[in-house]
Amino acid sequence: MNIIWEKWKEIITHESLKPGLRSSHATCIPYTMGEKLFILIHESDCDSDYEAFNLKQIKNAIYKVTGYEVECEYSKVKEKINLEKSAIKESLRFALDTLSYITQNDFQSQDLNKRSNEDYIIDTVRGKLAEYIFNDFYLSVEKKFTFEIDNKIYKSTIETDNGNDLQIIYNIHDKTYKYFNNLKIDIKASKKKAQWLLVEEKKSFSDIYILVRLEFEEEKFLPPNTINSEKIHDSEYKQKKLNELIDIFSKNSKNYNGTVVGYAFSSDIIDPITNKPWFEFKRAHGLIRKEEVPKIFVQNPQSLLNLFNENHVNLQKSLKKLKAKTNYGVPADYLRNSLEDWAFFFSMIRQNSINAGNTILNRRFPQLMNNRTKEGIMQRVAEIENYFDKQR
Repeated sequence: MNIIWEKWKEIITHESLKPGLRSSHATCIPYTMGEKLFILIHESDCDSDYEAFNLKQIKNAIYKVTGYEVECEYSKVKEKINLEKSAIKESLRFALDTLSYITQNDFQSQDLNKRSNEDYIIDTVRGKLAEYIFNDFYLSVEKKFTFEIDNKIYKSTIETDNGNDLQIIYNIHDKTYKYFNNLKIDIKASKKKAQWLLVEEKKSFSDIYILVRLEFEEEKFLPPNTINSEKIHDSEYKQKKLNELIDIFSKNSKNYNGTVVGYAFSSDIIDPITNKPWFEFKRAHGLIRKEEVPKIFVQNPQSLLNLFNENHVNLQKSLKKLKAKTNYGVPADYLRNSLEDWAFFFSMIRQNSINAGNTILNRRFPQLMNNRTKEGIMQRVAEIENYFDKQR
């Protein structure tokens, strides 16, 4: 298959391909998975009515250039992703469940005055919907693999997902076929007009940050006092509110969608040489507009910060209000989002993931680790307790 990589430019510009196909596929990228060749392409460059015909042409061009016969399939980078109603319902359910467990002081912006229940619901739903959108994006590229959306309830700030929203990858045809991803990936949600990917200083411990822009203004939907804190622990009340929230979201928009804007490495946000963030914004100073960046950019983070602190009053500010005390960030327009960038992203995931059965403890205690059911764990605990009872 390496020869296809080496001769891809010659293949995709071959005279046997129709001019329109050569033009629309000029930037597409090939990669292999098993015996099949996948062609990574922007969805907008791939005419769904002519997919089979175009793939047949490309297959023929590959044979003419390399002498190899290969099966081809498109792997699409989606520009806009529609959310299923089930995703909205699950995100609302998750938000209500977490709200019933955690205290207001556990909110992600705990140094602010206590936020309303409605603000918390909106922030949580926004973050969860971003995960569902990227989940769809992931599947559109990787075809039969995607990642498990984490719907576990974390009862405190001590107990979290450690900045990794993409921990378990599974085969959609067989969910027992799992991989563990060893790169920490944080999926960030933003409003549709957001100009920055922002990371709270105290949460800047991921390897990669992905920005998902939600194409709707969901914070307008919930009136004050929609949720009663004293009743949220009651299961019947919670179910009633879930139904109400689903109805509110349904009435305010018939089509919820979002866009995966791109991603940044930790080293894009925090300079590895100085260990300082390139852009640091204090809540008191606010956030500048992206157009202002070229005016103050200098090739040293500390000098850049000094210039910003000295001149922030003279720079145009974004309307976005910062919730966290200190934020790091990078302009959304600067994010990595080319086909080459996404090909590299998914290759890193593959290279840094291991089969779920290949952890150190799985290799050392395979029988025990293969039985991680509640019953299996209780049985093992009973065996150990019984052993030590006999030693006493």
